Amino acid sequence: WEYFFRYSLYALNLLNDLSLCFLTVSFSTINDGKPITIKLLPGQKPTNLYVGMNECGSILSNGTSIIIAKKTELKILYQSLPNEEKIVQLALGFSEIIALSSTGKVYSSDYKSESKFVEVEELKNIKINQISGKGFHFNAVSIDGLVFVKGKNYFGELCFSKDIKNLTNFTQVKTIDPYYQVTSSYASFYTSYFIL
Repeated sequence: WEYFFRYSLYALNLLNDLSLCFLTVSFSTINDGKPITIKLLPGQKPTNLYVGMNECGSILSNGTSIIIAKKTELKILYQSLPNEEKIVQLALGFSEIIALSSTGKVYSSDYKSESKFVEVEELKNIKINQISGKGFHFNAVSIDGLVFVKGKNYFGELCFSKDIKNLTNFTQVKTIDPYYQVTSSYASFYTSYFIL
């Protein structure tokens, strides 16, 4: 578990409306575990923190995101959605980032510095209310309480038979009783939790 990191996030407010913000990340495998501090631009105040296994991220106050990931090397990515949409939620996996916009659209990206968020094709006509993800799988819950999942299905974490090993696209879960409406989900490494 040497790749787990510790995170701290803090902001120092200066005079008037100016704020100087820092995101501090400590990786056990880089810099002997000593914190690395990233100075954010004025107005880019972190609003929350999302933690994966080898990655962390924050949605900034201007609706964009910063992702810090340790893959083969330390990467710092500033990403925004197309058409000036605002990010309201992030889900971080080992190789993919999922973002939910304020209009209920889902976008996907990866950890390459040149990558951009693109809308997830199979969810284009579905308004999504909440996303979650960790490791190799992701969940998306629509405003109607429908559940969509994608990724690896090692232990049945996608609510499909273990015979189905991988879903490359978001696919609706039909094994949840339609009488119940799912309101949110949480993805752990090999488990998915749903709140009805």
